[in-house]
Amino acid sequence: MTENERLGTHYHLNEGWLCLDFANTANWHASSVPVEELTSYPVLLEWARGEGIVSPEEAEGLLAEASRNPQAAEAALERAIALREAIYRIFSALAHDRPAPPEDLAFLNGVLAEKLGGLWVVGGASGFGWGWRADPRSLDWFLGPIARSAAELLTSPALARVGQC
Repeated sequence: MTENERLGTHYHLNEGWLCLDFANTANWHASSVPVEELTSYPVLLEWARGEGIVSPEEAEGLLAEASRNPQAAEAALERAIALREAIYRIFSALAHDRPAPPEDLAFLNGVLAEKLGGLWVVGGASGFGWGWRADPRSLDWFLGPIARSAAELLTSPALARVGQC
């Protein structure tokens, strides 16, 4: 079995965009029987930690909050999957030379409007970069960097190189 056969339908772009990695968290997405990888809030959090958008300490705090409020954790997981599906449909349409679905762009813009308040400039030894202020009370604050990645790719010349395999 080749890697593409094992992984199913995925987006590809060699630069490694967070939003495309997120869209790929369902295997065989374009099939009639996609396989969900984000099966629980802890699994979603582990994915975010693996991508580097949540630190181990932040993940620990979020897991503790999720255990205190399982309904909020379930809602955060559902919102994350809804964002993933919107991103998937947007890039799938564009990869097939169709317009992005307006309702999916509206959903993405809603997440952007809500989450961009956490964006800030951070300085370090090698210069400045973008950072994200974690809100420990919000179990889905890390959707902000994912939505920002999608917006950046949609407005980037790299968009012309996005394909679906």
